[in-house]
Amino acid sequence: SPSLRRLFIDREISQTDSFYLQQLKKFSHLLKIRNKYLKEKLYENEEYAIYEKEFVECGSYLIEQRKKYIQEISNFVEKIYQNLFDSEKKLKMFYKSCFNLEKTNSLSEIREEFWKEIEKKREKEIQYSFSMVGPHKDDFIFLLEGEDAKLYASQGEKKSIIFSLKLSEIDILSKNKQELPIVLIDDVTSYFDRQRCESVLKYLQEKKVQVFMTSTESLDIDAKYYRIEKGEVYEIINS
Repeated sequence: SPSLRRLFIDREISQTDSFYLQQLKKFSHLLKIRNKYLKEKLYENEEYAIYEKEFVECGSYLIEQRKKYIQEISNFVEKIYQNLFDSEKKLKMFYKSCFNLEKTNSLSEIREEFWKEIEKKREKEIQYSFSMVGPHKDDFIFLLEGEDAKLYASQGEKKSIIFSLKLSEIDILSKNKQELPIVLIDDVTSYFDRQRCESVLKYLQEKKVQVFMTSTESLDIDAKYYRIEKGEVYEIINS
């Protein structure tokens, strides 16, 4: 859902940018205040104008950073999807805002478009008593061969896209934090066939990340194996 995708991108950016996290909390607070003023019909109040200005300033910053992050991570996602999953289909990842971002190349331009959209939606916001414009309404989408992957991709393709997105986090974190994450994968064989699972795990080994995973089947990879039975953990010496 859009809310979970927003949560994903906010969490990822916040891992390497503490100021973003501060602004995210601030925006959440401003959103509640603005909605309260709209609900109580106080939108002509002088304080409302002050809060609205902060709302746009803070929201514009979040949108700018999200847009930059999507542009950065999309390069990794698209390459991983094509190379690791042997797909001939072209994958593209885009940030989808509630207003037009195509011609915005700076924070001031985003802010300007934000204000334009608020003015367009002002009557509806007053009518429905909630904020219809801002980063809380945004999303990101995948296009596979130009079509919305959510609607047209097969289940296998969707799983491959999700894995490509998650694997791309390794590149982003190693680039921005100069450290490698620990990767956790639950029941890897439920996502792909045996050959594809081994390809994914060999890719992770090449990235030199530490991986903890569970599987109902044994896999032909260089790793330590453990068996869990009735709450007990046993190391398997000859897997």
